[in-house]
Order: sequence, then structure tokens, then C-alpha cells
Amino acid sequence: MCIRDGLAASETLDYTILTTLTNALIKHIDVFENMNMNVSDTASRFELGSPHFPNIFALNAAIKYISKVGIDEIEKRILSLTEYLVEKLQELNLRVSSPLEEKYRSGIIVFKADKAEEIVTKLKKEMIIVSALGDGIRVSPHFYNNEEDIDRLISNLKQLAVT
Repeated sequence: MCIRDGLAASETLDYTILTTLTNALIKHIDVFENMNMNVSDTASRFELGSPHFPNIFALNAAIKYISKVGIDEIEKRILSLTEYLVEKLQELNLRVSSPLEEKYRSGIIVFKADKAEEIVTKLKKEMIIVSALGDGIRVSPHFYNNEEDIDRLISNLKQLAVT
């Protein structure tokens, strides 16, 4: 293991990310000899601090995870969830503003609702995160959501008597 800037980094991390970012600031790095830094000739020498390595490493892990799941599978899952959501909204007689044709569908569904801001605030208290969009409510399910999440949203909309 290598410890740098208070971050423990395993050998599996992509070393090229680390060196590429660090080389923008410093010409040569020797982690064991830090008394004589040979700073960059460019304006990057005046940048303070260091790159936010935890976020860089997290991004690397996220990209690997998404690649493992597969972009096509993620798309299928999102479209399946939005189809389920549209069916449930229509059962409540709520008007869906988003395109209903499959070829125009995305991972965002907007439906009309009176007092959208108020409803969004009440849903947030139930840990259901949606957003007001004009005179509607925007719901953006993703591949980590499931049908139970949508059922919970629908149940709360019924309790709030959303029209």
C-alpha cells in the first residue's frame, strides 16, 4: 500500500490517473524525496493544493462498475422502470407530459400535478426524491431503483390525493 495525502491507495488503482494529474503540477515526483520539488514551468505551478484523489478513485470505481453491469443493460432497466411508472401514473389518471412513444422515451418522466412544489416537499419528508418542473413533477428512476420504489411513490401520491 502507498499512503499519500492521507489516502491509502491499493496497488489496483490506475496509476496513470494519479501520475497524469500530478504531472500537471510537478515535473518529477519522488514520494520518498519531497524536499526538492521541481515545479512545473506552466501556470499550473500556481495551483494550490492537490487533485481530489478520493473523487478520482471513486470515479474510476464507478466507471468499472457501470462497465461491468453494461450500458445496454442499464438502458433496458431504466426504460423498464419508466414504463412501469407510466402505467402506475395512468392508473391514477395523472397526465404524463413526457413522450409515451418508446422511441422517444428517456429515464425522465414528468407528470402534471396541482401544487407540485408542495407535493415534492411532502415526498421529500418520506425520503422520496423528485423535483418540481413547471406545473409538473419530474421522476427520474435509475437502474439502482426497483418497482417497490415506484410503488412507494404511487402510494404516497394516493395518500396526498394528487390530481
